[in-house]
Amino acid sequence: MLASAYLVAGRTGLGALLTAAFAVQVTPSIWTAYRTPRPTGISAGTWLLILGELCCWLTFGLYRSDPRLIALGITGVTASALMLARIRQTRRPDTRASSQLMVHA
Repeated sequence: MLASAYLVAGRTGLGALLTAAFAVQVTPSIWTAYRTPRPTGISAGTWLLILGELCCWLTFGLYRSDPRLIALGITGVTASALMLARIRQTRRPDTRASSQLMVHA
């Protein structure tokens, strides 16, 4: 598919296809993380690396005025931010439960 995109539309088509492929790749992970009450096995380190990498591509895309790289960067930064927020949300101890234990103790 990548070779076909390159042959049909050149570098522009290949860039657009790779940007779309990244979105298709991360969407199920984000969907599952938000649909599962207490997701496990999500690596914050992996998503921080993705965030750093896609911030660099976004910056380069802005510098070069490349809409495909800008779209890739925005997609990656958004996906990473969503996953890191979900990790933080689910790993935070429930303060309501601990305060209720203190009241009843």
